[in-house]
Amino acid sequence: MDAVFGTHRASERALAEQMLPALKAGMLLLADRGYPSYRLWCAAQATGADLLWRAAADRHLPVQRVLPDGSYLSRLTNPADSHRQANRGGRSREAGRVPPAPLQPRGPVVRVVEAVITVCTSDGTIRTGHYRLITTLLDPKSAPARELAATYAR
Repeated sequence: MDAVFGTHRASERALAEQMLPALKAGMLLLADRGYPSYRLWCAAQATGADLLWRAAADRHLPVQRVLPDGSYLSRLTNPADSHRQANRGGRSREAGRVPPAPLQPRGPVVRVVEAVITVCTSDGTIRTGHYRLITTLLDPKSAPARELAATYAR
């Protein structure tokens, strides 16, 4: 276990980046929905640790393949690629040409687990809600969706 501290003005993502050197293969890093960013995900994944992070409900995670346990594979998209794609299409339309074919997603493959989870907040409030979890654990046999949801809920 490791920890970093900052002032109340410190960015939680910046503090999380300072934790990355402590991560190693065989560890599981949990993170709430305020943390997932493309850059932080890639940096954390590069450490060899497994990731299980809550994703925002509006995060674009297109289904690439549905898995037997109801979870599915998707890709995290680099915001720079999305911006580049939008600009490619816009310039073509302005010039009166057919927009080019969409760029193929290049980001890391993730597994998406959608679950109803009950959690106890820091003030003792019990809350049940719909959670979207993303993980590097891609095999539903070795890490079933139900177990991942239970792990996150703890």
